Amino acid sequence: MSSTEYQLNDGNSIPSIGFGSAYTPGAELIRRVALAIKAGFRYFDTAQGKAYANEPELGEALRESKLPRSEFFVSTKWSNHLVTTPLEACRSSLEAMRLDHLDLFLIHQPRNCQDDIAGTWRKMEEIKEMGLARSIGVSNFKVDDLKTLLKSCRINPAVNQIYLSPNNIVSTQPMLDLAAEHDIRIESYWTLRCLTDENPQPVVAVVKDIAAGRGCTPDQILLAWGRAKKVLVLTSSSNAERIEGYMYNAEMKLLVEEGLMGWIPRSLLVYEFGDVGKRQGIRQEVNTDLPNAASSIVTPTTQAGVTHVAREPAHVDHVVDEGSNL
Repeated sequence: MSSTEYQLNDGNSIPSIGFGSAYTPGAELIRRVALAIKAGFRYFDTAQGKAYANEPELGEALRESKLPRSEFFVSTKWSNHLVTTPLEACRSSLEAMRLDHLDLFLIHQPRNCQDDIAGTWRKMEEIKEMGLARSIGVSNFKVDDLKTLLKSCRINPAVNQIYLSPNNIVSTQPMLDLAAEHDIRIESYWTLRCLTDENPQPVVAVVKDIAAGRGCTPDQILLAWGRAKKVLVLTSSSNAERIEGYMYNAEMKLLVEEGLMGWIPRSLLVYEFGDVGKRQGIRQEVNTDLPNAASSIVTPTTQAGVTHVAREPAHVDHVVDEGSNL
């Protein structure tokens, strides 16, 4: 597996970065997975929903690598609740990918439970106890959904896979807190999506400023931001160079409290919801000072009438593995 892993609450471990497969059909998925494996990815995530429908191809790509099954961490999701039970879905996925077990099996949406989260979770627990999935979890669960599950579960979810990026960190913080309280690992999808939005939020300018000052790419900064929050980030790409850059980033370690990762959340406290009306009367300068920050301005950037002032920390530790050139 990848050199950096997180420990799950059931004793299993999971790579700290994963490769997603949504909206990637057939032969294209096989090509991308081959690139990802070559770059060092070992965690691959899919699902049974219409946005995926590629479990057979994922299994084929893993087999074509000639690497042993133990090298990979494979996750899929129970999506078709109107057609299958969790157990039927799990067995169907195993057959499609030609595997004897899943490393992680998730409930794709709270609605899959059809207003019976507790009863549905008991079925997931049975799947784990049968050895069909080594870890079980949920996806897209809100705070109230997770609290309902936790009231009656025998086995805590190992993971909640959710949308998380600097654009929604403030509203998502209650979920991060609840997950931390119960030792549930947060997986994040769409963490990099803000970089490609047609109408980017102000945080994108901040991220680009930080990246320019560090000699790396904005997506690497956001991946490091996720890692600084102990979040497992799922990403994907069709570009070999970009995929390699993601894995290079997985080896980069940054201090959270005094390092550059502190800049991003501070830059969002006013602008998360993007409502100009709510900002009326609020000073439009985003000051991202950190403890022990120096006064030198890195790059003031104006976007949509908002000035971002990013200040260089007096001391930022970069600890990188040997051979890194960051």
